[in-house]
Amino acid sequence: MEPINSESTQAEASRQNGQLGGVKTAEGKAVTRYNTLTHEVLKQMPSDYEKPLYGQLLEKLKTNISQSGLWKTCW
Repeated sequence: MEPINSESTQAEASRQNGQLGGVKTAEGKAVTRYNTLTHEVLKQMPSDYEKPLYGQLLEKLKTNISQSGLWKTCW
């Protein structure tokens, strides 16, 4: 009997899981909708003074984008 190569088995399992795709449910899509925007806006670490300002800016951007319908036209 040949020994099981756990690295190749794990790599294959990872490839198969990757083929399943991303978020499928409406709830999941609602949660992940602004991930890219969130990560891009907060990519560089703000100072303690700036953190609340960045949070306020992010919320305003989310509101404006969703109200304008721009998000739907991008996707």
